[in-house]
Amino acid sequence: MISLANGNKPDIQYSIVQADNETYIASVNDFIDTLVLSHYLEKHLALVGMELGYEYAIYECSSEHYVFKRSVGLEGQSMSLEGEAFEDEVDYLYFFVLRFPEKSSFLYSRLGPWNLIVLLVVFVLFFFVYAVWIVLRQRRYSEIQKDFINNMPHEFKPPISTISVSSAALKSGPMEEDKATTYAQIIWDEAQRLNRQVEKVLDVAKSEKNHFELKMAETNIHEIIEGAVKKVSTAHSNEEMRIRCKLELDVPSIKLDPVHFGNVAYNLLDNGIKYSPENIDIEIRSSLHSSGMALIEFEDHGLGMSKQEAEKVFRKFYRVNTGNVHNVKGFGLGLYYVQQIAKAHKWKWKLDTELGKGSVFKLLMPLKWTKQNKYDCCMPRTTKPRAS
Repeated sequence: MISLANGNKPDIQYSIVQADNETYIASVNDFIDTLVLSHYLEKHLALVGMELGYEYAIYECSSEHYVFKRSVGLEGQSMSLEGEAFEDEVDYLYFFVLRFPEKSSFLYSRLGPWNLIVLLVVFVLFFFVYAVWIVLRQRRYSEIQKDFINNMPHEFKPPISTISVSSAALKSGPMEEDKATTYAQIIWDEAQRLNRQVEKVLDVAKSEKNHFELKMAETNIHEIIEGAVKKVSTAHSNEEMRIRCKLELDVPSIKLDPVHFGNVAYNLLDNGIKYSPENIDIEIRSSLHSSGMALIEFEDHGLGMSKQEAEKVFRKFYRVNTGNVHNVKGFGLGLYYVQQIAKAHKWKWKLDTELGKGSVFKLLMPLKWTKQNKYDCCMPRTTKPRAS
């Protein structure tokens, strides 16, 4: 039986129906002259430029058989209408069936060039978008590089100038011992400042692409943190500040690289001081996290930052915008270095910050370290900086 596209038999209330994508059926309640039908059907289809082969037939309802079949342009092919029948259709005398067996393949072949064009357009569009993305990324890198180069004179020129002036004063002639000691101390301090900047750049260079090896050792992290506090206090001895340590971890011995962890602690402290222009107040806490890992927190009550800034702050060379005045020193490498070391140790890290209220940098590290550390816990998400 020939059925409609929805699987049902032809509805008798319609004179013409489409049984499927290739078959059309017309119900007829009168005698059909096959010669007249063939003449007008083939003539009309030829006039409209029909290029498809087709077949048509007349089905007699009373005998339930096809009484006429013919195909045009389907030489060598068996008629697909063979064996089909309409069941229980007694309301009509005949059904006229017209079928285009090659319709689907014909349409597909006609769309072939368009399919190729569409694929070509998609391909070109993809590479256009990719090229735009590359250009924008290179532009951003170029701007970062330009900012880094422009920032270098601000970082290197002041200590170099101070060393030059102090050296010139010492060379000018005999002077009192106290004054000579003062100049010598200035030269020493500025030289150490230069050395720290150079070491920071070198540390970042080594940390990239795993071009460094962690020298793991059981380390008392409280001693490392206290050493970083003394070091940063000496480096910023001309500034008034308060650094409090609440180190409450019962088992402070953790396997890590003590040199790199010391640099991490120093960078986080230094960052808190830089972005606390007034009333420098920093608190360092260590405790046992609910996951059984060590939680280290560095909290400051400085400028804080927006959500947009917080998402970018761990990028290399990125510096939080403080306007056109260059009052915050550095190359924008400190937090990037912290992130690289945390990744190398497979620590978790998180930044909680609020503009105008300060920031809390958190490190979550296992008490036992393995090269295949995996974490089943998440950093706390609700902690916010306390008001100063």
